Amino acid sequence: MENALGITPLLADQITNANLCCNCHNILLPVFDNAGNLVRASYEQSTYLEWTNSDFSPGRSNFRSCQDCHMPAQFTGQDLSFQIANIDSSALAPTTHRLPNGDISLTERDRYPHTPFTA
Repeated sequence: MENALGITPLLADQITNANLCCNCHNILLPVFDNAGNLVRASYEQSTYLEWTNSDFSPGRSNFRSCQDCHMPAQFTGQDLSFQIANIDSSALAPTTHRLPNGDISLTERDRYPHTPFTA
């Protein structure tokens, strides 16, 4: 990102908060009839609303955030770590403004696990 866009990524603690998930996991879509008239709206996805009304929501004794299940730090007792920002990887085909292979080094990070274990 620094080389191609001139942007330096910063630590983003909002990724650890389940409120981040609601932006993409509450999808209310308009429903139109064949003449193009708006008939109603219908939820295509309401995962976040379902979570906030579940036994796992904040304030409940069984609290689990979205990240606890979908972005685990461990799997079968093993700490997880991943190379992130793999858009600049020598394993991928060269793109415009990419650094030379010798200058690309991805760091494994355990703070930002990705979601290989989602349901």
